[in-house]
Amino acid sequence: HKQRTLSFNAFTSMNFPALAHIRGNRIIRSYTGADAGVVCLDEKAGPHDSRTHTGLQTYTKLNERVIVLKLTPELNPSIFYLLKRDYDAIVLETFGIGGIPDHDGEYEKAINDWISSGRIIVVTTQVPEEGLDLGVYQVGSTYAHKDGILAGDDMSTEALVAKTMWILGQTHDQREISELFYRVVFYDRVPNQRADSPKEQDISFPAPQDAKAL
Repeated sequence: HKQRTLSFNAFTSMNFPALAHIRGNRIIRSYTGADAGVVCLDEKAGPHDSRTHTGLQTYTKLNERVIVLKLTPELNPSIFYLLKRDYDAIVLETFGIGGIPDHDGEYEKAINDWISSGRIIVVTTQVPEEGLDLGVYQVGSTYAHKDGILAGDDMSTEALVAKTMWILGQTHDQREISELFYRVVFYDRVPNQRADSPKEQDISFPAPQDAKAL
């Protein structure tokens, strides 16, 4: 994640220990072994998608109709209706650990209208570290287990945008969207963080027609 604009150490590891540090002309590794850093997350985590052991697959199709919407005080919920013409998914940056204030029910109405149209909302937080949990406060629990709403957990906004664009480029089936979204890809999210999320080794999808095995 890019954290600084002028310094040479512009990037930082988010929600995961740094695997190495550059000191002078040396690389100082924090962990050793092929699975460096994995043990601190989940020692019982299964292998990643078995296809990674049989060769690289490239996907060239993305759905660019994904937008990031940052909640601000008094943001008019009518913006959800305005975005429907040009976008299929919203990455919604909420307050704190996952708060979506809604005193008059208009936000919930607008969000329900969005997802009932077949579109999706990826909920994340404006806070850079540690992610979100929609079940902590009432202002988020309304959306904790709602179809069409995906929890970004500890993923960065940039990673969520890229993953959502890729997923919607492969399928529009809601079940497949959810399963692909919660699949761990190179530790982009804490494995098995969600009790109701599918285990990555149990999910298998055929490669799309435009995928090329190298």
